[in-house]
Amino acid sequence: MRVVVLVLALWGCKGGEAPPTSEPAAAGEALRAPIASVAPAVTEVLSGPHTQAFVAIEDLAGFSVELERMLAAFPPAFLVGAPPFIADASARRAAIGFDPTRAEGWAEVGLDARAGLALAFDDRLPNRPYLLARITDPVKLRAALTQRGVVVEAPSALGLLQRTAVNGHPVLLAQRGAWALILPDAEPEKDAAAFGALAVADAPLRDLPELRDAFSDGIAPLWLSAWTAPARWPNPAQKLAGGAELAWYAERFPAAAYALGRGDGVLRILANPAARASLAKLFTPRSQPPAFSKNLSEVMAIRFDLNFAQLFDGLAELIPPDVAELRSNLSMARGLLPMALGVSLEELDAALTGHGMVMLAAPNSGRPPASAALALGVTDGPKTDALLSRALSVLANRMGEPTTEAKVGGHPAQVLTMAPYTFVALRVENMVWIGEKGVVEAALAAAPLPAGIAAQVDRSMAVGLLMHLSAMPPSVSPGDDARMVFEVSQRLWSPYLTDGWMITNIRLDDRGLRVGEGPGGASMLGIAAAIGVPAFIGYRAAAIAAPMSAP
Repeated sequence: MRVVVLVLALWGCKGGEAPPTSEPAAAGEALRAPIASVAPAVTEVLSGPHTQAFVAIEDLAGFSVELERMLAAFPPAFLVGAPPFIADASARRAAIGFDPTRAEGWAEVGLDARAGLALAFDDRLPNRPYLLARITDPVKLRAALTQRGVVVEAPSALGLLQRTAVNGHPVLLAQRGAWALILPDAEPEKDAAAFGALAVADAPLRDLPELRDAFSDGIAPLWLSAWTAPARWPNPAQKLAGGAELAWYAERFPAAAYALGRGDGVLRILANPAARASLAKLFTPRSQPPAFSKNLSEVMAIRFDLNFAQLFDGLAELIPPDVAELRSNLSMARGLLPMALGVSLEELDAALTGHGMVMLAAPNSGRPPASAALALGVTDGPKTDALLSRALSVLANRMGEPTTEAKVGGHPAQVLTMAPYTFVALRVENMVWIGEKGVVEAALAAAPLPAGIAAQVDRSMAVGLLMHLSAMPPSVSPGDDARMVFEVSQRLWSPYLTDGWMITNIRLDDRGLRVGEGPGGASMLGIAAAIGVPAFIGYRAAAIAAPMSAP
């Protein structure tokens, strides 16, 4: 935060006039009232025709509260050697000169906490990010920075722009609506024309269909957001790994966006109709999933849905026609799969629903290392039994170990022993189980999950991750580093747990892929963002500070 405020010292208003001011929000108001629109506030002034990407933080007070909660979750042992700015809340306040968890604290330094701060890329300034902020009082902002030893030169006119310098580094300034546009590390004469064009009003990004669709999940108040359109990147004809052109994928996946708010976080990848149809061939089975939630006994599980009948067709359609080698390898894999499994995809599609769940035993749970079990939904019991018997026969012949018959959880099962593992395979009602005996037995004896969790586990999804964070692995002893890591994770994620469970998923809908949902999406994606944004700011700070400290 200190670095962002430092960079905002660059501001000076055209003609000595301040931008329109707004009344500062009352203390804590930013934590209660939602942002007016689901679209990020900065999109009202970003250029619709020219913006390539942006990252924005708004509701600065609310977001700061969450960052401070995350930092407070770390015990002192984790923060040994960390700067006081990181380890101590009072040191953070002293360093930046105000309380960032209160909207009135941001108002004290002349910034609108609701609108926040943004960094954007525009195709008229290739590879040159610029900053945006709504500054309510530039006098307060400059005064706050001067008190911290920042040298800000008085701004001077450069055509319709302003130019100044911060600690000797040239900066260009412009105004668009109520927002300040700031170009650090500028070459004023060279950059003036292109940067000045950014201040000229045109169709706002907020009105772009790819923007509205990307932020239509209703997340509010919005804390952190990002958006990009790959077709607008420099050199869209460039080759990706494997030889595919970026433009080919940019046409099918026109935009991607991330939105994080209180209790919800979503990464959305928009897909055109052709791409959605191809993804549906991958991830949309013909039937509904079985009730996996009644047998979820382990601390971690992975849910998935596959359309066996059209799986390879969907994959082929997502590979550009000019990438011949990859298409050839895919065709070869389709032919080899029946030989490897002993069954074909068509047979799997006729016997199974296409929905599955992999359960992973906790480390050091008393079972053999990496113990797991696979559950698959069944549509035709006799066909499933025949396929299972054939696949186990192929596996037994390859392993040189015979299968035997036994009862598992009171149900007839086939058993294959390869010390230290004992694998079992059996069908129970509308599910087939394959895996380590102890994991399967625990699943068959498990109590059903609460209704709220069950609804999330048993819904359709491309893939999902489920973690029972409230269940401490029994063999992790107090004082153990692994236990400390686990406890920190619990404290970090506790506001986002549902009955002790963390759940996030990837789903296909009428706009494309939706990654993350609800509390699980907010925590998993949000924590990554909370780590990544300060890291980016720190990187930027180092880049700015380096020439300042040079002899």
